[in-house]
Amino acid sequence: MKVLALLGCHVAEQAKLIAKMSQQIAPDYRVKCFRINALVGAGRLVALRHWLAAGVPPDTVLCVLGVSNIHEFNILHRRGAMFGILPGSLPSLLTRNEIKINDRFIFIAGNPDQLETAAKRRQFHDPASAFSCVLLNENKRSRKPAEAIQWA
Repeated sequence: MKVLALLGCHVAEQAKLIAKMSQQIAPDYRVKCFRINALVGAGRLVALRHWLAAGVPPDTVLCVLGVSNIHEFNILHRRGAMFGILPGSLPSLLTRNEIKINDRFIFIAGNPDQLETAAKRRQFHDPASAFSCVLLNENKRSRKPAEAIQWA
């Protein structure tokens, strides 16, 4: 399942970026949004697990907006989600050093000038490119190891 969780920025800005992605990848792919920030307390984790268990069609990417705690992050990480870091200050989820940024983290912005540092600008992805990263991640995760060739 293709999952992209957005971190940083305000949820309204996250929604704008997702709308742009949706336009750029249509008609071949669709975006389904889950705004976890609209929920409170333990209901957030229950709803997140439900959405992930229900899945989405193969032509759809599930975008999770408003991820704000380590428990939500861990659930998404175990499901193989990609994490998009948006312009602005890093969310507290990343600044507390509880999470190591790895190859499943990408910097997403409408244009590279929105990112604060040259290092971030070098790793910049626009919404369509971010979707491509999610697609590649899913293909890599779902690929089964090739069976050994046995010669007769």
